[in-house]
This record gives sequence, structure tokens and C-alpha cells, in this order.
Amino acid sequence: MAMSASSAAGSNYFGGAAGGVAPGASIVATTRGINISSSRFVESLFHHAVEALLAGAVHPRVDVIMYYRAQAVPNDGRAVLDIVTHRVMEVYGKPVVQSAGNAGPAVGTVCGSGGDVLTVGAYTARAAWRANFGTEIGDAGRVRSYSGRGPSEDGAPGVSFLAPSGFVSADLSLTTGPRRLNSSVPYLMPKGYMVGDGTSQATPAAAGAVALLISGAKQTRVRYDPRRIAVALLSSAQPLEGYGAHEQGAGVINVGTAWQMLKRLVDDPPQIETEGPVRTAWSDRLEKPGRGRGLYERGGWRVGQREARTITLRRVSGPRGARSYALSWSSNDGTYESPASVTLPLDVSVAVNVTIHPKSAGIHSAMLNVIDPKTGALLHHMLHTIIVAEPLTAANRHTFRQEGKLDLLRASSFFLEVPERAGRLRVRLRSREWPITLGVAPPLTGYGTPFTASPPPAACTETKAKGANSGVEMVCTVERPEDGVCEAYVEYPSPWRADLQLKSLTRPTRYSVTASVKTLSTGRRSAAVPSGPRRTAQGQAIKRINRKSI
Repeated sequence: MAMSASSAAGSNYFGGAAGGVAPGASIVATTRGINISSSRFVESLFHHAVEALLAGAVHPRVDVIMYYRAQAVPNDGRAVLDIVTHRVMEVYGKPVVQSAGNAGPAVGTVCGSGGDVLTVGAYTARAAWRANFGTEIGDAGRVRSYSGRGPSEDGAPGVSFLAPSGFVSADLSLTTGPRRLNSSVPYLMPKGYMVGDGTSQATPAAAGAVALLISGAKQTRVRYDPRRIAVALLSSAQPLEGYGAHEQGAGVINVGTAWQMLKRLVDDPPQIETEGPVRTAWSDRLEKPGRGRGLYERGGWRVGQREARTITLRRVSGPRGARSYALSWSSNDGTYESPASVTLPLDVSVAVNVTIHPKSAGIHSAMLNVIDPKTGALLHHMLHTIIVAEPLTAANRHTFRQEGKLDLLRASSFFLEVPERAGRLRVRLRSREWPITLGVAPPLTGYGTPFTASPPPAACTETKAKGANSGVEMVCTVERPEDGVCEAYVEYPSPWRADLQLKSLTRPTRYSVTASVKTLSTGRRSAAVPSGPRRTAQGQAIKRINRKSI
């Protein structure tokens, strides 16, 4: 709590001018009876989140609501917590800022479903890496590998934007005294201070940014509401080079630029809805099977393939008559092309053709932005994500091998087409230079689904070379894996590990990854998605809930 509160509103650090993002802002804590030791922890957590949201919404002095959450099921905007959150924002007119979660770097691990609810991922800037972690990264910053990634299961961005983590904040006064941050940093942190981390720091940093915008608007009589705040922040965010849109949303927020945009939003920004094709292990369970708020195709693509997809845009608010808007791409590696503009009448769906041409294997994500030519405001952004997976077939002896270099303090993913009747999937990582780590995520991403049993976990073993900062060999095995597109990822370990010398990390780490499957001699039914829907308590709750009754 000390880290989060001070990251948003701390002041007078070290007796000087340093502080949190919105120094002096007031904080209302709304903890509601959570019981971590209870056998009903999940129910307690859900109840806590709903009650905290409502307490903040009705409190007369609260201007912005911030909370942390676990990933909802289903992760496509229909979960009860998502519906409650959007409804609270609509009814009470207060911006809601929530955490993207710390379950990354696998695809689809974000704890939010997008929209005007602001879901915050974490990044650390170059200066913070140097000062607080004792290492040089050479460019603007890093999306933290733990930060939850999009897309949501229906293709929505999930992550709205990035905010800072890894900066100085307050600590509990119970700490014993000065302490060293890690073995790479030469100075001691005084008692009562710490360097924070996680989306638990990035989220209050973003909430502090929202508080600054609201404070300025109140003092200068500038109009504001959740929609305007979201448009201002998304319009001003700056994408980080080398990262996909599913990792960073619109990019890193900029409060100064957002303030200038907020002042230009005299008229109500029109609401625009989008829809695109979705092809995943989950897509036939979406509210509209095979269609979602974004374009998301997990597999079915090959390098060099060129195809067109049709998306639709619909303007649901604003003036009558047709209005023209610019279309632009961000975080696009050249995979996607579209017209440069679109004309949208009110309440009419307009088809737009998008050409897709992946030039390499892996994930390709980009944001299609709908821009108001009058104000330059980003009215809506639609995530496009395709995955070109590596096949594991008889032609390659069911084996994939990749050698590469992992850029400093980044993560990298490989996507594998696991065939039917696979008895065992084994992924092996070797690195002689640095103890990087390996993980495996199943075709059904996130924390599981209400329609199937939890996927079998990957059992991983690690063998480290002797000596600090030395190499590693790591093997992850999944017995009877789901068929479909599986993700294997490599990443650097936590910078807080006491046995690491980050200052000696001066160049990318070379590694090799080998993946193989052992097939069964007899057929068996796929475990990826059952043939028919199952009645579950979660599913019944989704079906019953009245969106207008909260």
C-alpha cells in the first residue's frame, strides 16, 4: 500500500521536491474484507473488487478510481467484473484505472478487456534502469516482461497504454534501515524508501496522471469525463520501438501532451465500435462466434502469405450525417495495410478491407487508429493480431530449432503448432552467457477457461552453470498437450535477484531453443475446445446479468 499510494501522490521525498506523479493528491482506501487465508479466496477477491469499486464511485471526494484485479473469465469483456466496472464508470462518470496484471510475457495474459476503462501495463525508462538497477539498455525503455499482454480473447487490445514502474517510492516505516537495492547498485536506500516495481506501481502512476488532468480541468473550467480523459491519454501516448501493439497498447503516456489534447476536446468525442474476425481455440465461444472487437487469428498463417480481411467500423454517437476520419497504423512492422481514411454515417456499419502479409514467423500485432482530422484526437484504436506458428510435423520430424540473441532485459516468444495426438511436448533452452529463463503457455491462454479443465502445466527443470551470471539449460515438458498454437517464451530473470550482476549485462544474450513432440500411435479427442458448451456457474452468471440493473 505504501508503494502504490506514494507512487500516485507522494511528496517531499528526501526532504526535497521529488515525489509521486500527483504530489499532494488525497487517497481514499476502500479495502473490503478480503481474506487471503480463506478457502474461498477467489470469491473473497471478487466481492472485494466489486465493493471497492462501488465505495469509490459513491464517495463525494473521489475523482478517479484505481484498483488491481485478477484476470476475469471469460477474458472477452463479458465477465461479471468487466460489466460491473464499465457500468460503474458510465453511471457515476468517474474514470477507472486498472492493472494489466503481472502474468506476462505470454500472449493473452492481460487482466482487462479495454474500452474506456484504462488498463495499464508497466515499462521502465532508460534512466531508471541506470539509476536503480545499475545497467544500460541503450534505448528509450523496456516493457517489463511480467506486464500482462493482450489481446483479450475477442481481439480487443486489453492493454490501454504503459506507465512507469521501477522508480523510487515510499516504504513502510517498519523497515530496519538503509539497504542496498541489488548487487549492481553502489548506493544504499534510506529507511522508509524503496524502488517499487510491478503493475502495482505503474497503475497508481497512471491514476496520478489522471488526477493531474482532472485537477487542471477543474481549475481552468476545461470539460472532462471518462471518455475525454481516455481520448486525451491515448492520443498522447508514444509507442516504444520494437514492441507490438499487444504488448503496449497505445504506448507510453505523456501527461503534458494529454493536457493539451484535453483542452481541444470541446465537443463530445464520438464513440466508435469495431468488429473483426477472430480464429482461436476460444473463438466459437464468443458472444458472436468468430467475431470480436479486434482482429485476432492465432495460427493458420504462413510466412509470405497475403490475404485480405474485412473489418467493420460503426459510429454510435456524435452528429447526424456522415463524417470522415483518418486511418493510421502504429506498432506496425509492415504486416498490415488499409485505406488512409473512412467515412462513417451515424449508426451504420462500414466495411474496411485490411491486407495482411506477414514476412516472418511469430506474432504480428498493430493498432489501427481512427483519428479526428479536426482535433487530431485518437477516437478509437482496433488491435490486429495474427500468429505465424512453426509447424511440428513429420516433414521436420516434429522438431523445431531456433538460435538467436535476446536483447537486453527483453522477452521473446516462439509459437509452435502442436499436432493432434501429441503425447508429449518438450522445449529445451540453452544459454552459455546468462541465466535466462523459459516458459510455456498453452493454446488457451491466460488462467484457464470455464469450458474446459485447466490445461496441463509445463514441468520445468533448470540446470545452472557454476559461477555468477553464468549460463543455463532449462527443459519444460507438457504431457498430453492440447493441440493448437502453443507459445514458448524466453526472458531475463527478475533484476531483484541477489545473485545477478546486472552491470555486467552489456550485450544481448545468445541462446538456442529446441522444441519437439512425441505423437501417440492411437487417436484421441482434442482437449483444446469441447464439441459443445458446458453449463457452468460463470456461464450462467454471464447469461443472467442485466447490464442496466447495476
